[in-house]
Amino acid sequence: MKFFRFFLPFPILIFAALSLQAMNNHTHDDHHHDHVHHKYHLGLGLSAAKVLNEDIVAPALHLHFIRQFGHHYQFGLGLGYEGIASDDWHNSLNLLFNYRPLHYLSLLAGPGISFAGHDGHRKILPAFQSEIIFEFNLRGLHLGPMLGLGFDKHDAHISAGLHIGIGF
Repeated sequence: MKFFRFFLPFPILIFAALSLQAMNNHTHDDHHHDHVHHKYHLGLGLSAAKVLNEDIVAPALHLHFIRQFGHHYQFGLGLGYEGIASDDWHNSLNLLFNYRPLHYLSLLAGPGISFAGHDGHRKILPAFQSEIIFEFNLRGLHLGPMLGLGFDKHDAHISAGLHIGIGF
């Protein structure tokens, strides 16, 4: 039950952020001048992760570096890292594909490898990681809530937290 109490505020935050964005009635041309597009994005996520097979909630760290391209830098390709500080540290490295259907919404997903302890042994396994990030530009910083899902053949986890990013 603690798990659901922790995650309950995130839909409320997302709704509030989208409501604030909807109240900002810029035209596309106004938005284009107000929102600076960057070739590169460096992101940090601090979250709580629910590791499903271990039935725990643990702190997690997400890092990603994305090279944006396309019209208004709507697409991206990069690398990501995630570490979950449970009894057996869960670490993963991923190739990430990024799609920004809206200027404040990023969808990241990609294959990778996980390094985790299973049955007392460290294993390297194929893995998959995905994240959805609502990010709003606040004086050059990209801030907002994030939700994530990751899995390999032995474990799965979901996470929620805060994303902080910079573009350059």
